[in-house]
Amino acid sequence: MPSSSITVSSDGSDTVVRLSGEIDVALRDEASAALAQVAVARGSVVLDLTDARLVGATGLAFVVQCRRACTESGVPFEVRHVPPAVARVFAALDLAGELVRDTQDAEPVA
Repeated sequence: MPSSSITVSSDGSDTVVRLSGEIDVALRDEASAALAQVAVARGSVVLDLTDARLVGATGLAFVVQCRRACTESGVPFEVRHVPPAVARVFAALDLAGELVRDTQDAEPVA
């Protein structure tokens, strides 16, 4: 398994997008392919950041675009398991509102 990746799978009625490692420009093609799958999702879209170590500009744009695609198509969207370092980046850029989170997360977005 690569050290950094964006993967999409189906978990029942949910489309689960997992970000692992460093989400940066090197994953631009994976981000585009994943976004195409999100755009046609029928059930909820869950963005799982459990294994994300760093979210660069490409990763930030990807999260925003996923949320926007879901909003435009009326599909529920949520982000799960946001590591504190990733939450701090979003908060520092005033993008914490993009991290619509579920109740499984113990730490609030700062």
